[in-house]
Parts: sequence; C-alpha cells; structure tokens
Amino acid sequence: MKLEHDSQQQILDILRNRRLSSVFQPIVDLRSRNFLAVEALTRGPEGSPLHSPAVLFPAAERVGLIRELELSAFETAAQAFRKLNLPAKIFVNISPMSLVSDNAVIIARDVLQRTGLSADNVVLELSEQYQTDDYSALVTALEAFKQEGFGIAVDDLGAGYAGLKTWSQLQPDFVKIDRHFISGIDEDPIKREFVRSILTMAQEIKSLVIAEGVETFEELQALRELGVRYIQGYL
Repeated sequence: MKLEHDSQQQILDILRNRRLSSVFQPIVDLRSRNFLAVEALTRGPEGSPLHSPAVLFPAAERVGLIRELELSAFETAAQAFRKLNLPAKIFVNISPMSLVSDNAVIIARDVLQRTGLSADNVVLELSEQYQTDDYSALVTALEAFKQEGFGIAVDDLGAGYAGLKTWSQLQPDFVKIDRHFISGIDEDPIKREFVRSILTMAQEIKSLVIAEGVETFEELQALRELGVRYIQGYL
C-alpha cells in the first residue's frame, strides 16, 4: 500500500508541477521524402524512476491516474509540437479508457484551443497495451472524435489477436505494423509475406500503413520493394 501511495504522490507531483516533456520520432513518406507526421513520446522527470514511459504510464494506471496523465501528456506534446512549426501531423498515444470517459471530446477540444492546434493535425494512436472488451463504446467514442476532425491510428498491429480485431472493427485511418515484423525483414520471407498481406487488407479498409522500428537501410529497401510508403524508426 505504501508503494502505491508513494507512486500516487509522485504522479500527482508530476501533474501539478507540469514535469512531463515530449520527444518526437518522425514518420516519413518515402515517395515525397517529407514528414507525414511525428509521434509524440512522453517522458517523466529526468533522473526520476518515472522518467521512462514504460514505467510512468503503468504506474499511473495502477493508482487510477492514467486519464489525468494522458491528458497532461497530450497537452505537453501539443505545446511542444506547435513550437516546431512543422507541416505535418502529430500522433499522440491514448488509451481506450480515456477515449470513452465522460466529456473526452470536450476536454480534447479545450486542449486544442489552448495550444492552437487543429484537430485535423492530430492522430489519436491506440495501442494494445490497454485492451478493451467494450468495442461498441469505443467505436461510438471514436466516431465522435472523427467528427471533430481527429485521425485514428491502431498501433502494434501483429503484436496479438486483439490488434487485428481492433483494426477490423475500428477501421482506422492509419495502422502501424509492430516492429517485430519489420526487424530483419530483408532476411525473413515470412515477415515479408505478413507485411504484404497487411498492405492488401489495408487497401480494402482504406487504412494507410506505417512500418515501425525501421533501423537499417536493408530493412528500408525491403519495405520500399513491398510498396510500404510510410516508415518510422531510428534510421
């Protein structure tokens, strides 16, 4: 109990004192060689045990502050992105529980008003990290966000069965292929077939495909030959 109480106090301190920061990873259009977008990656206080998002967000979920943390992360990212003045979109990670919560659209609208961003420039990215059984509520919530102008992306496709289920039911604007299928794709014919099948399905659903975790020129060339247009990664 003490550990949870300590985590709660640490996260409340982060929220009250605005101690989050954002870094950005580009998503590149291979045809134009311009930015399609950047993904906002949230960081906690430097030097803190909660600096890593892999620690920060699960801790917030355990103590019931995930919605507040995601809202603060969204606003932090929007403010930082605005300063970059890029002709691109911003992808922000969000959980289903935040999307279906009361007044979610109104809160998001307020964030955009405070930061000067347009919903047309924001893509809400859903990850399998937080799963939901109530797809009807999620579909309803996403329709409301789409009507506001937000884009929708599904992250980590291929990481599990739920990702394919989410893709088929939500029909997002973007789908991101899990980096497991991208790493070493130039040497793995099975991974190439997986990506090829995703591209075929994406045409039917009218989703744009983004390959995550591109780290070598060989991977890039293999993806280009397969017809993947958008890539993201350390390369």
